[in-house]
Amino acid sequence: MTFPHSLSRRLLCCAAVAGLGFSSGLAMAQNTYPNKPLRLVVTFPTGGAPDILARLFSEKAQLGQPVVVDNKPGAGGNIGADIVARSPNDGYTLVMGTVGTHAINGSLYEKIPYDMVKQFAPVSLIASAPNLLVVNNDLPVKTVPELITYMKANPNKLSFGSPGIGTSVHVSGELFKSLTGTQMTHAPYKGRQYAIPDLMGGSIQLMFDNMPSALPMATPPPKSPPWPNRYRVLKPRPGSPCLPPPTRRVRSSTDSTPKSSGCIVFRKCRSG
Repeated sequence: MTFPHSLSRRLLCCAAVAGLGFSSGLAMAQNTYPNKPLRLVVTFPTGGAPDILARLFSEKAQLGQPVVVDNKPGAGGNIGADIVARSPNDGYTLVMGTVGTHAINGSLYEKIPYDMVKQFAPVSLIASAPNLLVVNNDLPVKTVPELITYMKANPNKLSFGSPGIGTSVHVSGELFKSLTGTQMTHAPYKGRQYAIPDLMGGSIQLMFDNMPSALPMATPPPKSPPWPNRYRVLKPRPGSPCLPPPTRRVRSSTDSTPKSSGCIVFRKCRSG
């Protein structure tokens, strides 16, 4: 998979910051840290934005030891986060935290098995990426206002997918419904890779997906012979580009839907 040069450079900078965070916060008396491979737990399956960013980070990190990516999906990220919360407090087991595992889940679930505040300490922001509204090619709309009009005329006809309850993809869809006064059905999946085939096949009609995982099949490849994109990014308004400029967040006609989601590396807190 090819990544933008700017993202690769940002990941290198984050890796350097992460190294400083590890050494100052965990190993003041251990000048040899790290002296063995680090484990980076990803709380979602392969193929989603957290997994993509974790693997890019593991490739670019210059910590003197390998960073091994370990996918532990389930329960909206709670399973993987809990594994790290229960791990030894030695700085060698980390988690790629998301807005779900370290913000939304605390309010969404009646009880989660870890304390996201007391048991984790942030090391470094890895990346912040926009959420894109992508739709099945057969859906007869080209812009967000057209989608809203269609949904109001066809309440509960459409379904939107997500990689799980409590993810930014799920909450984006629920907030969109609330802000626009529309109705659609949420279809949670075990991971993005299970939702995308249904989006392409029409079993679900839209997703508010993270840009790193949404773009590869939403953009026609440049090489010949060309083939059509498997789904498309919905334009915020007529005449506007599908994608935002690199320095701006996604804007839509509602202007209030979630604009981005981020991934942050956390370590177990020393007092956790």
